[in-house]
Amino acid sequence: MYVGAGLALIGAALYFGSLELVMYGAVLWVITHLFVIFYEERVLSEKFGPEYDAYRRQVARWLPRL
Repeated sequence: MYVGAGLALIGAALYFGSLELVMYGAVLWVITHLFVIFYEERVLSEKFGPEYDAYRRQVARWLPRL
């Protein structure tokens, strides 16, 4: 969901030729990244324990591994 929203924002920035939208997207990405690391991953680790930790080691955070 986060990646899709970011791509939509990048698309809008390209379509409108807007540097402001690019900067907004960069700020939004940093905030989202920090939220995922410091909140979501912590909560999921507390809830699911070692199973989630094993999942995290196998699955990339943002982009799929080839």
